[in-house]
Amino acid sequence: MKNDFPLVVVISCKKNKQKQLLIKEHFKDSIDYVIVQGGSKKTFITDNILNLKTDDSYELLHIKVIEAFKYIKQFKRSILKIDDDTFLDINKFKKFDFNFDYGGSVS
Repeated sequence: MKNDFPLVVVISCKKNKQKQLLIKEHFKDSIDYVIVQGGSKKTFITDNILNLKTDDSYELLHIKVIEAFKYIKQFKRSILKIDDDTFLDINKFKKFDFNFDYGGSVS
């Protein structure tokens, strides 16, 4: 992983497979990212998708985000959280100076 930049955490859900394919194509090997979805029997990560043992509904989205942050904190990385309907300009992202602490840390 490229530790110079935050890990991009994309909140998604299983029903948005088409969006996930577009995200994977857009990011390819240019930045570190993980797509988060719930609805799994266990928590695991594969092929840049973090499958969480949480509900995958919109009503419990806050739980999915909390569980994603808990899992990702083991990598000791800064993160940029976006949703699967967000477009990230990779060129601008790479030019941005991330030398600050905006949101603190997850305990």
